[in-house]
Amino acid sequence: MALEPGKSSTAWFRNIYSVKYTMDIPAKNMCFGLSEERDRQSFFTFLQQIGREEFAVEMSRRVSTDDISTFVDDFTKLMQKYFSENEYHRLFLNDKTRGTQKEIKPHH
Repeated sequence: MALEPGKSSTAWFRNIYSVKYTMDIPAKNMCFGLSEERDRQSFFTFLQQIGREEFAVEMSRRVSTDDISTFVDDFTKLMQKYFSENEYHRLFLNDKTRGTQKEIKPHH
């Protein structure tokens, strides 16, 4: 399902996963370990923060090549665990020619 014009990514997320709470929390309010719901809200915000261009530029300038390898390996393992190959291409690589049907791997 594509993001509908005029709808925020959060609205799309709530629609797809029937989330009854808002995922939008300010970055300064992220915290982990209190509850599964708060962990998911914080993780959502955390991923949004990683995607900010200013952050990506600075982090990529500072991180060692060893840390780059570790991060990419660990994140790739998570994607392989939770996404099908089509989901990986559609969601991560933004390849709209792959994975047009909804195939959600259950979380463990």
